[in-house]
Amino acid sequence: FLLFFLLLGVFTALRTERALQPASEFSSQAAQAALAGNLEDGIGLFQRAKGRWAGAKTRIAAVADHTPMEEIDALLAETEVFAQAGDAEHFAACCARLSRLIAAVSDAHSPDMENIL
Repeated sequence: FLLFFLLLGVFTALRTERALQPASEFSSQAAQAALAGNLEDGIGLFQRAKGRWAGAKTRIAAVADHTPMEEIDALLAETEVFAQAGDAEHFAACCARLSRLIAAVSDAHSPDMENIL
């Protein structure tokens, strides 16, 4: 019975990491694009990151700490406001923070021995 739960934990950790990694990367690329003067591409990458986060969020909601998840949701909303305003500098800063937060959630649920035990 315990082996079943251990395997379930490892499987969940693997899926979480695979789901969150692209969201973090898209957010980072969005920040870089906006800083390079290409806000439209940055917004497109941000939308991809937002979609990946939405899909991953439903998978990890039962096992993840909700505080960073709520921070990510709030930061997504804030980033959306800067995107609509055309404020590339603040948009890029939010995307960079978003990338780091998503990566931190991914790391916290990675299939490392300390996370599994």
